[in-house]
Amino acid sequence: MSIERYLHIAQGDIAKYLVGIGGVKDTMGNIIVRKGQPRKAVNAHLDFVAVWESQRESHRLTSKYSWTPHWSVHPVEKPIEKHIPDSVRYLHADDKVGIAICLELLDTQQDLLAVFTQGEETGLVGSYGIDPKVFDNIAYCLTFDRQRSVDIVTSICGQPLASPTFAARAAHISQRLEAYGLPADPLAFATRRLVPNCLNISCGYYLPHTAQSCYVTKEVLETYTIGQKLLNELPLDEPAWWDFYTICCVCHKVMAEEPLVITTKSGITIGEAHSDCIFNKWKYGGPYGFMENYDTP
Repeated sequence: MSIERYLHIAQGDIAKYLVGIGGVKDTMGNIIVRKGQPRKAVNAHLDFVAVWESQRESHRLTSKYSWTPHWSVHPVEKPIEKHIPDSVRYLHADDKVGIAICLELLDTQQDLLAVFTQGEETGLVGSYGIDPKVFDNIAYCLTFDRQRSVDIVTSICGQPLASPTFAARAAHISQRLEAYGLPADPLAFATRRLVPNCLNISCGYYLPHTAQSCYVTKEVLETYTIGQKLLNELPLDEPAWWDFYTICCVCHKVMAEEPLVITTKSGITIGEAHSDCIFNKWKYGGPYGFMENYDTP
């Protein structure tokens, strides 16, 4: 198993490496690696929140996509080895651990799509801007971008990522708990209906967005094994989440009325919403407060 080698590669110029193995970079900076004739996809994000050992500098751009907001710096007083036993110090573990797992799965799966996005930490910029055609014929996508190693995220901010039956199958196969999660790429994939079913899998890193970020080797390897089982055992014909739910992307409540579709000025579908939410709550913003950039119907 070469996952530790990929953890080392992820600390270098990972974009150059991905292009070198056949990845294609789009206009958003996302890199798509397609192997064979895939029906399944994996995902991690390339950008990261920059931190410094002094924990004093913030609001510093490290690239077009990576920055350090003041609220993301969480100093840990105890030595990392005491705080999390068996941990390995690893800067920007969120989400370079996920990148390493995706690369290992690319090695071991015959047909697989790997989507590495940019701008996840600054509002899911890459995943909201990715070309929908990237996911043509893809039945489901597994994202590896969650700390610890105890759960799989099946809903984010009230938005279902997967149908109830798909989520239950995944929980049974992985022997992990279903959980609600914070914004991550699957939220964009689900709200834009790019993929019928998505999951975000906790992958063994800890203390993200800090200079003490780390991973636990045993948990990373366990997550890789679970990823293999899910890719091998999850069915390709499960109904999509939208066959079960219709969610307002402004108030995040299930809708009974006929929804209105929200699109960006460039024509990208963002989601669906109650007419009341659109006309009465628009000025307060929607997901991430970016609604002022979207067209009203």
